[in-house]
Amino acid sequence: MNKIPCAVIKDLLPSYIDGLTSEETNALVEEHLAECDGCRLTYQVMKENAEEAAKPTSEDRREIDFLKKNKRKNRSILWGSLGLALLMALIILFARLYLVGNEVSPEAVKCRVSGSGEDLVLEILPDGAKHSYVASEFSYSDHVEIEVKERLPILPEFLYGHDFDVNEPFEIPLHNSGSIDYITVNGSIVWYKGLAISPKLSAVYEAEHPYCGDPSANNRTADALGFYEIFGGFTNALQTAHEPYDWTIKLEENVEPGLKNSMEVAMRKNAYIILATVENLGSVTFEYHVDGHLSTCTVTADDATEFFGEDIKSCYDNLIALHRLFTMVGM
Repeated sequence: MNKIPCAVIKDLLPSYIDGLTSEETNALVEEHLAECDGCRLTYQVMKENAEEAAKPTSEDRREIDFLKKNKRKNRSILWGSLGLALLMALIILFARLYLVGNEVSPEAVKCRVSGSGEDLVLEILPDGAKHSYVASEFSYSDHVEIEVKERLPILPEFLYGHDFDVNEPFEIPLHNSGSIDYITVNGSIVWYKGLAISPKLSAVYEAEHPYCGDPSANNRTADALGFYEIFGGFTNALQTAHEPYDWTIKLEENVEPGLKNSMEVAMRKNAYIILATVENLGSVTFEYHVDGHLSTCTVTADDATEFFGEDIKSCYDNLIALHRLFTMVGM
């Protein structure tokens, strides 16, 4: 029998029962319990009391049940919220695709205006794509705005203002059209006082600006004219120290010798339009290279006036005059 006194063993029993003693201490305690009936009985009583104390009371069980119920409730709320959010997202997506539609660029909508006086009709022309549009009409004292959106053709026609399939032309009668000066489709003017307005003409007219010293405005005009498609990349240089002010457009791509003449024709046509729509601009210069040699093409406001037959600046903020200039240059 080991020599550890029973009092010491009894002091160690609570820690031993809780598993807090080391392996060496456990071995000594177990050796003592195997030989000492009194300490073994004390150990059994203490162990039973510890196990009983570890059992949940009715109050503990009620608290555990409450926590479980709360957990289930919170889980239900969470899943319900997620389900509701998903439902709302589906409703919004459904409305976007089938009711509201997606915005369409003015260039994507082909249309024409027919009739005269009180009998104007806007005709939306098919583009051959496999989709449909929904059109809304907003009438004002001097103009009509048509908003066209692309949508999925599933819901019945009565849910829309004007509903049509792209495989067939669709006509929108314009009420009280005798007082109408112009018509827009998705913000782009398509008709003005009896004249059909092309998307490019509308974009150039909207890009008009009074000062050539505004690079951002100049770039909007270049974009409206489609400079990148015509000339490729380019950089700008402005001379605004004295009049006449000049806008120099430096082409980055080399021009083939056989295309030099046709390229200069395009430069002059676009220069006429630029001089007509940038109010204080006096000249436009194109710089470009042919076989590595620098060439220039300069068009002044006087040149443009001679071509147009009257002051080129009369086109500024004058869509009828600008329309005539577009016709003359073949745009």
